[in-house]
Amino acid sequence: MGMNGYGVIQKLQFRLGESPVLLGVSQKFVSPELSIVEPTKANQLANRWLNMTPTVSGLGAIAEYDTRNSFLYPTAGGDYKAEYMVFGDHIGSDYNFQTFAAEGTQYFPISNKWNVALKGNYNTLSTDERLLPPPAYPDIELRGIARNRYQGTSTASIESQVTYSFTNRWSSSVFAGVGSATDATNELFSDGNHYAYGVGFRYLIARRYGLKVGIDVAKSEEDNALYFQVGTGL
Repeated sequence: MGMNGYGVIQKLQFRLGESPVLLGVSQKFVSPELSIVEPTKANQLANRWLNMTPTVSGLGAIAEYDTRNSFLYPTAGGDYKAEYMVFGDHIGSDYNFQTFAAEGTQYFPISNKWNVALKGNYNTLSTDERLLPPPAYPDIELRGIARNRYQGTSTASIESQVTYSFTNRWSSSVFAGVGSATDATNELFSDGNHYAYGVGFRYLIARRYGLKVGIDVAKSEEDNALYFQVGTGL
């Protein structure tokens, strides 16, 4: 399946006083043009019977709890957020469905040189529609796994990362994760799990702001990937 087109994602959040709680709204609009790479006959049938130029439009609400010690490169604290979105014809969507996404990341400073981080996320979709376009379904989000490779109505992943700082400017990390994509939440991680792992390095490019940049090299059972990163990568 091939996909071209454009999309817009917007988020607006406000902090409640001096607390670590943030509330906000989100908006998503995607207008892809789908195609079947081969053969031509399949493309003709798809164009006749399926919506190959779907429009997906939704509005949502966000809640976040952020205690990280840095936005650019955190080494302590955590960030936890949840987002609920509604897609419907009343806001310009060709399909009616709802999504819920929850994500949490926690950083543990073990010593001046060692740091451990854990991240988990969960996504689910509910609808009465018989068929939705591919961009609507949640997918496994892990370094080393191509986006939208593994999709389902429910997905989840867990990733860990260990970082060692050689000097004040240079650090290296190893990471590994497991993800699952199913059509039922109670079947997550029960069968057909997908694993990814890799290594990376960071360089402190802006000491004043604690900003680090670098590269991650990741691998899974079907993919090899190179990422140019700003921040921790989680």
